[in-house]
Amino acid sequence: ALDRLQGGVESSSDRLPTRQAPCSTMPRVKAKALFGGQWVVDVGENASVEEVRKAMAEQAGRDEQTLWIVFKGRKLLDLQEKLKLKDGDSFLVVAQDKRRMKQIQEEDVDEIEKELRFRLPGDANRVQKFFKWLLKDKMKLPEHMLALLFGIRRRTWIGVVVWGICSHFAGRFSVGPLYILTSIVAFIFLNLGQRREGEMSAYSVFNEGFRELPGTLNADTIDNQIRQGQF
Repeated sequence: ALDRLQGGVESSSDRLPTRQAPCSTMPRVKAKALFGGQWVVDVGENASVEEVRKAMAEQAGRDEQTLWIVFKGRKLLDLQEKLKLKDGDSFLVVAQDKRRMKQIQEEDVDEIEKELRFRLPGDANRVQKFFKWLLKDKMKLPEHMLALLFGIRRRTWIGVVVWGICSHFAGRFSVGPLYILTSIVAFIFLNLGQRREGEMSAYSVFNEGFRELPGTLNADTIDNQIRQGQF
């Protein structure tokens, strides 16, 4: 009985279908170089940009750092990006000259430095030239500080000097806090600006009939939207 049972198991195992291990295939992609040449490269299905570039550099016999590749009209800059590749995909390979790239970068830096360099206008007077010499050559202030200081109008400088002199006398007469508060209120009102005729203010309290600008969002607007079902 044991022999018959063992023979039945063996015969049943012979009838079972055998599965074959799936064979892994690597996509074959095409590459065309602008500097001449085209070839076919075997890469992984989820290969990274760096792996693809390295494989193409080996085929082209060039340094991979001097190559960048274009895939589906997009320049691939992220080397760690994973690509979903299939047979027949095409790449465009472009070589860049390191010396030329370095020269372009240096030219860009020089151009930016020229734009940021502070220059006095052609009609500058002697006082401005003296302060430029003092602040730039003697005190070694950076360019952006010079641009900020010389960008302030003369009227503003006079106001600052007058305010400083008055603050000295206010301190001597023990009215310093009142002087500072008055200066803050005056500064606010002097910088409100002037509206043209018919122009509305952003603050409804300054408009005739306390009218608000269209699109103003406040509690009344939200309440009306909720009541009318438009929220």
